[in-house]
Amino acid sequence: MPILSRRVIQRLINENIGSIPKEALAGLIAKLNTGNIESLHTVWELVVINLLSKNGTVNYEANHGGTSRPDIHFKSCEFEMVSDVTCISDQDSINNNDIDYFIKEFLAVAQKSGIHTLAGFNFQFDGSHEWRKKVKLKLPTKQNTRKFIESKFKSFILDVSQQPRVRQQIKITDNDVVISADYTPDKETFSMGYPVFTQAPTHQNNVLYNRLNTKRDQLKKSGFNGVKGVFICDADCAIFGKKKDEYSSYGMTSIINNFLRGQETISFVFMLHVAERSENIFLPDVSRNFELNVFSKQACHPEIVNLAKRLNESIKEFSKPERNAKNALNRLKAGKSIPGSDFYGGYKMTEKTIRVSLRTVLRLISGELTHEEFLRDHGNMGHFLLNKIISGRPLESLNIIKEKDRDDDWLEFSFGENLDPAVNRYLLSGLD
Repeated sequence: MPILSRRVIQRLINENIGSIPKEALAGLIAKLNTGNIESLHTVWELVVINLLSKNGTVNYEANHGGTSRPDIHFKSCEFEMVSDVTCISDQDSINNNDIDYFIKEFLAVAQKSGIHTLAGFNFQFDGSHEWRKKVKLKLPTKQNTRKFIESKFKSFILDVSQQPRVRQQIKITDNDVVISADYTPDKETFSMGYPVFTQAPTHQNNVLYNRLNTKRDQLKKSGFNGVKGVFICDADCAIFGKKKDEYSSYGMTSIINNFLRGQETISFVFMLHVAERSENIFLPDVSRNFELNVFSKQACHPEIVNLAKRLNESIKEFSKPERNAKNALNRLKAGKSIPGSDFYGGYKMTEKTIRVSLRTVLRLISGELTHEEFLRDHGNMGHFLLNKIISGRPLESLNIIKEKDRDDDWLEFSFGENLDPAVNRYLLSGLD
């Protein structure tokens, strides 16, 4: 499931029953069960509602006398507010600069000439560089991509196909299209480079400002006369990783502060995303935590800062996210919303114990997973287990180690020290 495990999301559903009417909650559950990319927004809604409910009273989509209903009405002993929960992504920019589509089409054309992998290829895509304008990659239009590749890259593809041990290079400059390609024999990887096209060139010409404008118009129609705000959540948007301005682009801080100064409807903005940090530069392991950034007008600044402080305290006690927004969306696009992630391939061993994924063992016993597949994907674990059996060490206990925040559990085998006579020769024991 996106961001959080399925078990955690079910727990959020159960805990939010007091804040969300039954019919509305059923609608949210239906959205989750579609398993499409829109379900990520629903998960974020459940997260925000749950965090707020630990710090006050939450009502979902309450009527305040206007023509729109904000997602959240929150009331604590300190103040009252309404807010919307929304997600932003770079998908529009990606669609307008669809490199993956070009690469997919190139491979399809190359396969006709006997090239079945892009290992050894490197592509460099040029882009527009106009001051205070979004970068636009110099790609052919989608409807012309296949024809363009067949025409402009024909000789390059044939040279690679007929002389696979020779390095090949080409640069295409055709009207507004500029693409370079390089083929290096014996190179086992594929690579490419291109200018960043997700940056915000102005305070207004970006996905964050546009969404804030939309939410301002909606909240203005709610009829609520108090403090109004927006929770902006990550659906794979680069702006979450960029707080400060750079030479040719703006960060979230100046974009939001500029927006707040220019209107009177929205008083605060909370930015919520999954932050990843490497624990060790030599290891692939990363730690993931929810990160909340707060922005507000001066008039309500003390109350909002205090709420943010309490929300951050709640986040410390909250379940850890399993993946960031980008990986969550990739999983949803691949149709992998159910079942949740298991511990397949993982194991933990000591001298007397071994732990393995419970779901994996059940798949093995049921025949869904073959013995060969299991041994192939679990390293030395099979040899360890076999040595225990051959040496005649008895299996003393089987324990299930529950993981309430994950979508799998561990099955622990514990072996004794004394030899088991059921599988060993008789011995004379008990004598000095």
